[in-house]
Amino acid sequence: MRASPHVHVDETGWRIDGRNFWLWAFTDPTFTLYHIDESRGGKVPLKLLGEAFDGTIIADFYSAYDRLGGNKQRCLTHLLREVKELSEADTSFANSPLSRKLSRWCKEALRLKKQWDELDDAQYEMKASRLEDRLDEIARLEPDHPDAKRLCQRVRRYRDELTRFLWDEKLEGTNNAAERALRPAVVMRKITGGNRSEAGAAAWAKLASLIRTADQRGLGVYDATQKLITEYWAAAGR
Repeated sequence: MRASPHVHVDETGWRIDGRNFWLWAFTDPTFTLYHIDESRGGKVPLKLLGEAFDGTIIADFYSAYDRLGGNKQRCLTHLLREVKELSEADTSFANSPLSRKLSRWCKEALRLKKQWDELDDAQYEMKASRLEDRLDEIARLEPDHPDAKRLCQRVRRYRDELTRFLWDEKLEGTNNAAERALRPAVVMRKITGGNRSEAGAAAWAKLASLIRTADQRGLGVYDATQKLITEYWAAAGR
C-alpha cells in the first residue's frame, strides 16, 4: 500500500460492543485494506501510510488527510454533492454565481478527463489549461452568501488538489473507489450492528481485506484463502 502511486481513502462509523469506532478503507485497483480504530483523527492514515508516503491520496475534504505527505486529489463528487444539497435547501444559494459556476466546472472537468484518449495532446492540454484558469476565477469570487463564501474559501485552500487528476492519466477526480469499498462493510454493519469485541473487529478487518483484495486480483476468494491457510500451517504449524 505504501508503494502504491494512488490510494483512495475514506472512513465511516463503526460499532464495537455498543461503542463508537471508525472503519477506514484504503484501496487501489489491486488491493483493499480495512482498519477499525477508535480514532477518526489524522494520526490513523499517517500511521498506516507512513510519513514517507509519496504517492497521491484521493480523498474528500476531511481535514484528517491534510497531515499526510505526498500529493492529494480531492473528490469532485463530494463537492458537487454538497453544492446540489445546499441548492435544494436554499434558493438564494442556488442562484449565487458561486453555486452555478462551481457545479458547471466540476462536471466539465470530470467530462474532460473521460476524453483523455479521444483528444490529441494539444487539444486536451488547451482545454485543461482553460479549466485551470476558470477555477482561479472562481477562487477569486467574493460571495455574500455564507455557504457560498465557505465553499469559495475551500476552493482557495485546496486549489492545487482539485485539478491534479487532469494531468495524470491514472489518477481519478473522484473518491468513488473508496466509497465502493466501504459499501459492503456498511451493509454488514447495518445487519449485524458491528462487532462484539475489538479482537473480533480486528479479525473481521483482516479477513475482509484479504477477501476483497483476492477478488480484485481475480485470484478466486476460495483458492486464495486456501493458499494462505496452507502456507500458514506449513510455516507455523497448527
